[in-house]
Amino acid sequence: GFDVNRFEGEVDEELICTICSCVLEDPLQAPQCEHAFCSACINEWLTRQPTCPVDRAAISPTDLKV
Repeated sequence: GFDVNRFEGEVDEELICTICSCVLEDPLQAPQCEHAFCSACINEWLTRQPTCPVDRAAISPTDLKV
């Protein structure tokens, strides 16, 4: 993701990746819970664990929405 310090003022927390804690880069969204992550972060996460990092809902890479 992008470093939060690159932006002026507060960055909306909805634009922060919960995996890397940076501003979303090429965001992808989980289908049911709609949590968003950087594409690189969530794809790496899903190689180890097929769940949403926030609420543990089951997801696979093909479920993700742009």
